Amino acid sequence: MREKNPVWIGRYREDVIGHSGVAMRVLKSVVLGLAMLCVFTAEATPPPAGIAPVVTPAGGFSIDGNLMANTPAPNVGDWLLSTNSGSGGAVLDAAGAPLNPATTFHFIDPFNTTSDNSFVGGLKWTDDPNVWQWTTGKASSKTDINNVLFHVSTDTNGHTWVIVAADRYSTSGDSYIDFEFLQHSLIASNNGTFKSTGPDGGRTANDLLLSLGFTSGGSVADFFAYRWVTNTGGGGFMYVDTTASLPVGRVFVAANSNTVSVPFGAFGLKTYTPNAFAEAALDLTALLGNFNPCVSLGFKTIMVKTKTSTSSTASIADFINPVQYTLNVGPSASAGPNQARCTEGDVTTFTLNGSATPGLQPISSTAWSVVSGDATIDSTNSLITSAHVSSASATLRLTVIEANGCTETSDVVLSVSPLPTCSIIGAAQVCPKSSTQFSATTGMSSYAWSISGNGIITGTTNAQTVTVSAGSGCGQIFTLLLNVISNNCPGTCTTDILVNDTVPPTLAPPADIVLECPANTATDVTGMAVAHDDCSQVTVSYIDSVSNTCGGARVILRNWSAVDLCGNSTNAVQTITVRDTTRPVVTCPPNRTLECPADTSTNANGMATATDTCSAVIVTLAGATNSAPFAGLVMVTVGGTVSEVTTIVPLMPTPPAPPWMEQ
Repeated sequence: MREKNPVWIGRYREDVIGHSGVAMRVLKSVVLGLAMLCVFTAEATPPPAGIAPVVTPAGGFSIDGNLMANTPAPNVGDWLLSTNSGSGGAVLDAAGAPLNPATTFHFIDPFNTTSDNSFVGGLKWTDDPNVWQWTTGKASSKTDINNVLFHVSTDTNGHTWVIVAADRYSTSGDSYIDFEFLQHSLIASNNGTFKSTGPDGGRTANDLLLSLGFTSGGSVADFFAYRWVTNTGGGGFMYVDTTASLPVGRVFVAANSNTVSVPFGAFGLKTYTPNAFAEAALDLTALLGNFNPCVSLGFKTIMVKTKTSTSSTASIADFINPVQYTLNVGPSASAGPNQARCTEGDVTTFTLNGSATPGLQPISSTAWSVVSGDATIDSTNSLITSAHVSSASATLRLTVIEANGCTETSDVVLSVSPLPTCSIIGAAQVCPKSSTQFSATTGMSSYAWSISGNGIITGTTNAQTVTVSAGSGCGQIFTLLLNVISNNCPGTCTTDILVNDTVPPTLAPPADIVLECPANTATDVTGMAVAHDDCSQVTVSYIDSVSNTCGGARVILRNWSAVDLCGNSTNAVQTITVRDTTRPVVTCPPNRTLECPADTSTNANGMATATDTCSAVIVTLAGATNSAPFAGLVMVTVGGTVSEVTTIVPLMPTPPAPPWMEQ
């Protein structure tokens, strides 16, 4: 049960949590007020159950202690769809998964186990989060959570609502589930510590803590709000109870008073026992407006944890790992993120995407203006419009004014980036079948090469340089295309490269040579011409022209030719002389002695034979002498060369008969 308070304080008190001096002053003021005014006391009651008038889910969000839409009344939304008829929508599917993960969250925490992450004993919910530590262990039953639900939506006035819900393992006794909204990041480190970037005692001034309570022994759902403010009495910062600032008619809370269904499961069951589940909905915009109608806060972390009481000395128990979530509440103006576009010439056009959210009062006007630079705006009163920038950059401001005069501004810088200088550096003409490297301007963030025509790229195509292998076609081109990006701006350039060779090759023929007949005139004897071309491959060939034929003797004019891939040629002549300076070899018939009269013809006495290494041999009988002994002269002609051989054939008279024959 809530404490008794003077009726003039009622739910609109602002108790200071965690500072005894201030609390004592408040107590003294209360006592003095009672003594002087003698008013009667009344019990401060929790917020009622009800329907949060949000756009999503359809039919608003019913805060009634159960999770099912269209239950018990039709056409009202809730966490889950039921089998009941009605147009009420849901934010979770039957398995408990968010239908829109950007606005709805379902966190599942281990329960009744020593492997659960929980706070180290003795830590307080008002401590600097940087001193918190965690370990693994079993939380107390009434502070042990299994499911935590969170949903963000807006109403038709643009107000931001948060709907929170959680459960507990045991329904015996008071327990509280805190939803802490922090403007800076808070993380649970792997080493059992927490790290917060909040500058004001681990938090940030105006951080909020919304506490969902099971009170009156756990049978009554309640809802509390706390605000992190400067401790004016003792220095530093502290949480102050701002429950009195909860907007009337804009906050609802309920717990399940009977057994309710939970299709996705809780604590190993499909139902909640009475007082195991609680939920609440709050118009955050209205709450902040009650603090200050012009205040606007941006939250980055949501920390969910449990405790056993609202006392500043109450220990914290179970927790969900801090959730990094961006939530902006209150009147705001956003000119959008800074933009950079590539130049479009003298004037570059930007699309302005401004946005504005109202606080307690509706927005009365929006206006764009130029703070610096040269720019014109198409429609200065439209949140979404176009700006035309003619300078290197321009700063534009969006001003949003609410009906109550609250003014919010936001600036955006529009930068015009120059197009990158794209150029291809390399030869304008290359040789056929050559490999050539081309390069681009340095300093680009990306390069992309491509090619068409008489060549191919070898190797990578995304570096500053590229290697091209030219084709074999002469007088043909290949086209290199380069796309570059610098400062997020693209650039393109191309170049045509001619594949050609106009310089004839050089040709060195073998030296002239004189050979003795017979001769081998093949190139492995007479030599091979040597050709060279600086641009392409060379083909070397020859054609022989033979003259001055005399037998095997001859003169060969060997015409060498060197031709490159593009048809350029060079010719050279090598003279090969084959001569015959060796006489033939003659073999005469053997000498003979004939009886006179004798037949001295070659038919009777034989014919001389002759051989020659160069050509055919003609053997003739030049003549004979009549002297005794008879001598014959043989003439041998070989290719005009005459060899003479004399053969002596003696003709002897008949000798007288021996005496014995005469007798």
